[in-house]
Amino acid sequence: MQPVMPFFPYSCAKAATDCLVRYAAMEYGARGIRVNSILPGPIKTELAAHVFESPGTEAVFNREIPLGRIGYPNDFAQVVVWLAGPNYITGVNMPVSGGLHLTRVPRQDELPGGSTYNNKLN
Repeated sequence: MQPVMPFFPYSCAKAATDCLVRYAAMEYGARGIRVNSILPGPIKTELAAHVFESPGTEAVFNREIPLGRIGYPNDFAQVVVWLAGPNYITGVNMPVSGGLHLTRVPRQDELPGGSTYNNKLN
């Protein structure tokens, strides 16, 4: 995960969760328990609608996402179902971001309204 200011506490919590998944997978694997997580990119949900309400904000994100669009709930639901299946997978922190994890989150000054995105997340 790339550093995005000013989300220091959020980023630390994400790093701890990633570590927890790996250790829990090692601890509980012998019991047949698989532990995985999803690392979501931008998701267009009702809860996040306010983040993308400024005209042009979604387009700025779409330019950074290799698949060219914000994610939708079904994109993530499909991964949840797949990870819950009888797979031989554990200890994975799966990015579901359309490839945004390969590029970068737009800077505040690139978004319409400057720091509007930041204010809406805090």
